[in-house]
Amino acid sequence: MSVRDLKFKRGRGWRFWLPASFGLLLVIALGGAFAVKSWLAGGQPKDGGLLVADVFDSPAEIRRDADGLIAIRADTRLDAYRALGVAHAQDRLFQMELMRRSGSGRLAEVLGPIGPLLRFDKLMRTLGMRQKAEADWAAAGPDLRAVATAYAEGVNAFLAGRDGPLPLEFQLLQLEPEPWRPVDSMIWAQIMALQLSGNWGREAQRARLLKAVDAETIEKMFPAPPPGSPVTLPPSVRAGRATAQADAPISEPFDAETAIARVVAAFDALPRYFTPPGASNAWALDGTQTASGKPILANDPHLGFQAPILWHLVRMEAPGLTLVGATTPGVPLMIIGHNGFAAWGFTTTHSDTQDFVIEKTDPTDPRAYLTPDGPRLFDLRRETIKVRWNDPIELDVRATRHGPIVSDIDERAAEVVAPYRESADDALQIALAWPALSEPNGVADALLAANGARSWPAFRDAFRRAGAPQQNIFYADVDGRIGFIAPALVPLRDGYDGRWPVAGWTRDRLWTGFAPFDALPQAVDPPEGRIVNANNAVLGPDDALLLSTDLQQAWRAERILNMLDASSPGHSADDSARIQLDTLSLYAQRAMPAMISAARSGGAQDPRAAAVLDRMNGWDGDMLAAAPEPAIFAAWLQALHGALFAERLGDGYESFDAPAYGVILQALRGEGGWCAAGCASEAAAALDAALVELDDRFSTDAVEDWRWGALHSATFSHPVFDQIPVIRGLLGGPTVETGGGYHTVNRGGYIDGGPRAYRHVHGPGLRAVFDLADLDRARFMIGTGQSGDPLSAHFDDMAARWRDGDWVDLAPSRFTDADVFLIAPE
Repeated sequence: MSVRDLKFKRGRGWRFWLPASFGLLLVIALGGAFAVKSWLAGGQPKDGGLLVADVFDSPAEIRRDADGLIAIRADTRLDAYRALGVAHAQDRLFQMELMRRSGSGRLAEVLGPIGPLLRFDKLMRTLGMRQKAEADWAAAGPDLRAVATAYAEGVNAFLAGRDGPLPLEFQLLQLEPEPWRPVDSMIWAQIMALQLSGNWGREAQRARLLKAVDAETIEKMFPAPPPGSPVTLPPSVRAGRATAQADAPISEPFDAETAIARVVAAFDALPRYFTPPGASNAWALDGTQTASGKPILANDPHLGFQAPILWHLVRMEAPGLTLVGATTPGVPLMIIGHNGFAAWGFTTTHSDTQDFVIEKTDPTDPRAYLTPDGPRLFDLRRETIKVRWNDPIELDVRATRHGPIVSDIDERAAEVVAPYRESADDALQIALAWPALSEPNGVADALLAANGARSWPAFRDAFRRAGAPQQNIFYADVDGRIGFIAPALVPLRDGYDGRWPVAGWTRDRLWTGFAPFDALPQAVDPPEGRIVNANNAVLGPDDALLLSTDLQQAWRAERILNMLDASSPGHSADDSARIQLDTLSLYAQRAMPAMISAARSGGAQDPRAAAVLDRMNGWDGDMLAAAPEPAIFAAWLQALHGALFAERLGDGYESFDAPAYGVILQALRGEGGWCAAGCASEAAAALDAALVELDDRFSTDAVEDWRWGALHSATFSHPVFDQIPVIRGLLGGPTVETGGGYHTVNRGGYIDGGPRAYRHVHGPGLRAVFDLADLDRARFMIGTGQSGDPLSAHFDDMAARWRDGDWVDLAPSRFTDADVFLIAPE
């Protein structure tokens, strides 16, 4: 054998063994990944199984069908709630962990020094959300204390008795969950109160806009619904009710001494994540309107999309207890559902229960602030925020007689007000006055009592303790009654209407009290035979009780009423389900003719413009996923908003960057003095810009190949995995193409600009329809799946069915052959 032969053979060996080695490593890696996946799968709920837990008084069972839907059966009421704690922990443990950490301001403790998380933690600590939950728990009634304690015992029984690994998120974060405490469940009410009470964001928005335009112009930017728009409770329904009159509103945002420029600067520094859009649909029809002769109640609450979705579908049964519908993991309550006698659902009232108060520091003592009675010391407490991989952050929280100082949250706010503290000039801060922070809130007690109510008076009276958030609550029962109530602590303002922040140092008081319970919006068995709300005004403009000066436009409500008129009498559950899926936009129908006329007059330059305008002229306003017209409309509207307002507002446009649909419609109609000649040049230029943008997004200039759904995909983001580029595609939440838009009943709220523009991120994560003639056939659907584990088949198995309008029931017969997980006392 020659040396050459030897080298050749060595070379041949290298060429052979290197890829072979890589192949072997790949096999080992894949095998390891499979082993890890199999190991993690061992933590998922078993097809059958047994948990021995001494906290249970008697045996209980959790049945799971092929869709992961759950039926709980127990011999005692409290054991049923313990089993609910077990089921929630089995399916959604990490979601529960994030909920209690976010409300407690403890996200950075596990997720690290991420700027938005730190600001959110600071906000929660400043608002004292955990302390408020503790106070509400201390004041909770005995029934709630027993139920929440039983639920926590079930969660902890699962943690102590689990025979598999924790979910993947815990493994990646190297996190061991703490035992569940009953007060942890109370935090959810605080989070929802914050999310569904967004008026403070509108006050901040108005204050920011003062840099660019005057107060009169700003008022025109937020037009009220036109006369004749639908209201939920017309005067005939409110007649004879107790009333509460708010004091006369003021027309000016501040008096001169409030130093507008400095206040606006402080507002610029406030975090802006506290103004999520809110929307929902609900209607209750009595038997005179329905095919069955019994009421029908339909509800689809609209919230931001996430994976897993907020909702978890459960049937619970024990002696004296039947609860069926949508729960929220971490909470031992049936949020939307029925109890065998009555069904209920929610929409957001969009009432104004929050006020920003400008406080002035005492120029002689930075520890104090000014009041009409002289200086008063700030209330002070120190919060320590643990930050993973970093040193803890010490946060000094200040509060005044009106509420916590929220302008201290962000370092930029501190930079704004610091110079004034150090000089003889005014030092200004922003406090938040909100009953949810200052008054007892028995909303959890109220909902628990409503869960068991067997009559309208009992259901109504259950909510006497509810403080926040204000919600429109719909009711229907098997005896044929339908009802409505919007309970909350609604401030009665002393000489102002809540549109603008007020100067705290000049006022003896902000509020004269709260609206009496009997004066709140409520009705039972109205003569119209129906109650409808889609976030439109609950009360008419002449009602003595002023809920808000910022009213939602009523296009969705009007569309629902039109479809109900077409199907009543003889309305069926199928009809309600069909209405929930409707994607026709009345707003598009009304805006499109004016947009087309203006663009034709303005002379759009794109060579396709004439054909596109002809196409849009023939469009009926249906925001179908497969059609190009909705994409053109959405892009054109976004560009038109910029053409109308960007130059006029200058730097203030950032505070008005989402399309203001009502004011755009007014401008196109020549109202408000926004543009000359019917906005012709603006509409034409906006159409040109929209077509260029869509060319780029679709990578083709062939309009017939554009599809709204390709842009408008419902995106259910996982809070952890969607932040990791490689992992996102493997373990992130589902994405499905959808139709609809901001003003369709099947609401498709989307991102307004940037690289993710038009992504569908807000809408009906839950749909429910109850025919009181047969509550076992009540239908439900959620946007992702029952499981929160990305490795589970039930993580996203409902997404396509949700898109397509499918539904499931939670009837006892569904669970006859379901897998049974047994729970036994020792």
